[in-house]
Amino acid sequence: MISLIRTWHDSFRDRETAPEAMDDPNGSEDRLVRTLRQFEVLNVWISRYRPILRRFVLRDMARDPQRRYRLADFGAGGGDIAAWLLREARRGGFDLEVTAIDADPRAVRYARARWGDTGGLTVREGGLEVLEAEGPFDFVFANHVLHHLPDAGIPGVLQAFHRAATRRWVVSDLMRSPWAWLGFQTVAWGFRGSFTREDGLRSIRRGFRPLDLRARIDEADLSGRVRVLRRAPGRVVLVGGGARGAVGTAAPSV
Repeated sequence: MISLIRTWHDSFRDRETAPEAMDDPNGSEDRLVRTLRQFEVLNVWISRYRPILRRFVLRDMARDPQRRYRLADFGAGGGDIAAWLLREARRGGFDLEVTAIDADPRAVRYARARWGDTGGLTVREGGLEVLEAEGPFDFVFANHVLHHLPDAGIPGVLQAFHRAATRRWVVSDLMRSPWAWLGFQTVAWGFRGSFTREDGLRSIRRGFRPLDLRARIDEADLSGRVRVLRRAPGRVVLVGGGARGAVGTAAPSV
């Protein structure tokens, strides 16, 4: 039994390469839509994007609250994070425009139907070419994007974020850990009729340890310009200074 546990624990040393079901363009759109709806809950309690955006985006905006800001939400999925950020910005008296970008036309259709009347929100279909064409932005944010990519594709994406952001870019993703996997296993049983449980467990295995991302940062030639932070529950956060930003301006805690 101990040997089996050790073998299972050691299986998390390397990233899994098997793709997620939701990334299959021929997969069920109904199941994907249910997944995006369920993500509205999971993103609050597990992704914990709200304290991250408050600390690294909204507080930075408060330094000059009279100007207009632009943020790109890259890999925006169902658009729930962009919609929340716009509501929070309005409550703070900030003038913010958010461009939500996603390569999956099914997610784009859902986001436009769900949040299309949200003031300040534009939803675009595409990838890095849209980020470049629509930029520059004051901020770039990406939640749960990098773990969908192979290691070789990550440095180029980090470089694109750095070029597109004039103040700061922030990436939040999953920590690869057997304890995170077990934790998600205990809460995911209730999410039925979707890709949430299947892909969530695989996503954790496709996730990162800080050393993984430091290696990708080095390959992107961004060493010294990006901080790698650990956050509960099971998060790895990258905070990079943009073209005119300074990574050191944000406090180290969320």
